[in-house]
Amino acid sequence: MDFRTNFNFFEVNTTTANGVQPSTAGSIMNDLWVNFYKTTGANSGNVNTGAKKPMSSLDTSNGFDNTKNLDMTLGYFDQTDRSIVINPDMWKSATGEYANGVLIPQVAVSTDGSVPDKTRIIPIAIWFDENFE
Repeated sequence: MDFRTNFNFFEVNTTTANGVQPSTAGSIMNDLWVNFYKTTGANSGNVNTGAKKPMSSLDTSNGFDNTKNLDMTLGYFDQTDRSIVINPDMWKSATGEYANGVLIPQVAVSTDGSVPDKTRIIPIAIWFDENFE
């Protein structure tokens, strides 16, 4: 089980029906993706807003092995018990404001133990409160 590349974040006080993605300049999602790539050095520090890497427990690409650095990801699926782990103190904007809303990502599942690729289950929702740390 792993996250896919489609992440939509809906802020509590938003008026949009579409949410924001990591590619949305000036959004908390963009801030999170930028911070991940800059602090981990993944992809030589070049930000890939279309990638699942910041939230994957299985990704070993681009010079950064997530399987050995899960504490540096924003969150991931624990492959042992299939729970979602959200790492503390990571979900902050560039100005230090904590996320306050709902993240709706796509999830991929494999029943044979292989890395999930194309099978998707939608939706899953992760609630973030601004008091989350």
